[in-house]
Amino acid sequence: MCKFLPFTWRYALYAAMLCAVLLPAGTMYAQDNTITGVVRAEDQSPLPGVSVLVKNSVVGTVTDSDGRFSIRAPADAIFVISFIGMLTQEVNVNGASTLEVTLKADVTQLGEVVVVGYGTQRKSDVTGAVASVPMM
Repeated sequence: MCKFLPFTWRYALYAAMLCAVLLPAGTMYAQDNTITGVVRAEDQSPLPGVSVLVKNSVVGTVTDSDGRFSIRAPADAIFVISFIGMLTQEVNVNGASTLEVTLKADVTQLGEVVVVGYGTQRKSDVTGAVASVPMM
């Protein structure tokens, strides 16, 4: 078909076909925004290491030492924010570009936990000597 078209028209046709293929692919990701935020505890101290995930996707990040995060997500995304010892929270972005989230302590889940060399265990499950190290 293209062998009957002049040389320059052939390239114009190729360019048009390329645009027809790539344009829809680019618009799928055009709605993603960079959303930044900070996650704090109830006493307003920053929480490092908090998991921030976009609900029903594999996109996620973790807060830095100041409790801050940055993630690319759709404007209508819902974030699932979780941290050990805190209640998991779902936050609707609603087109916002910055978020401030305060996590509440989950007092029902805070039992005595023993940290061992290979993980954590409940104090009642440990069979052997246990030493306490005071927090500074």
